[in-house]
Amino acid sequence: MSVVEVGERLRGRFSGILGEAVPLADYTTFRIGGPAALLAVPRGKEDLAALMEAVAESDTRFLVLGGGSNVLVSDAGFDGAVVVLGKDLGGIERIAKYEVYVEGGCSLNRLVEWAIERGLSGLEDLAGIPGSVAGWADLVARHGRLALADVLAPAIRLADEGYPVSELIATGWRTQVNKLLRAPTWATPDLARGPEQPSGHE
Repeated sequence: MSVVEVGERLRGRFSGILGEAVPLADYTTFRIGGPAALLAVPRGKEDLAALMEAVAESDTRFLVLGGGSNVLVSDAGFDGAVVVLGKDLGGIERIAKYEVYVEGGCSLNRLVEWAIERGLSGLEDLAGIPGSVAGWADLVARHGRLALADVLAPAIRLADEGYPVSELIATGWRTQVNKLLRAPTWATPDLARGPEQPSGHE
């Protein structure tokens, strides 16, 4: 069964959004991405189950999107089915004193706010991070969980100590720094005091 046949099979029994050749730029925070051969936004668990059943019985590739953050989609698009988990699959339910059931389409910020309102702690580090619970769970499963300080440490070190660049780039920066300092958005003490970038490669 092709991706077109998956779409045809779902018509009439899928209450969410179902479209062909839908630009993925509308579903990513970077606003880039070509068309999905089939895009489906389930309105609930029944929609999701029907969609996944149809995809499983086909040769169609599929991609699951939550909030669409930290995702770069080619201008060529995606030749399979894209499943967007939106707020219709974003429920939160407290099922025990320290146990919460959260659907994948729930945003991280909504989950953090919900927990704080109920006196639950431990999720504060996720505040301000864009994206959905499903996306975060996938990221942690693939790459583990690092503290933000550990993630930013290399960038902070490079900002403090500078980094080697070619002589051509170093010359360009030296000749442009005064022009940059005249621009209001660049006129900061940090740029004036910052370390000069050394030329040459390590």
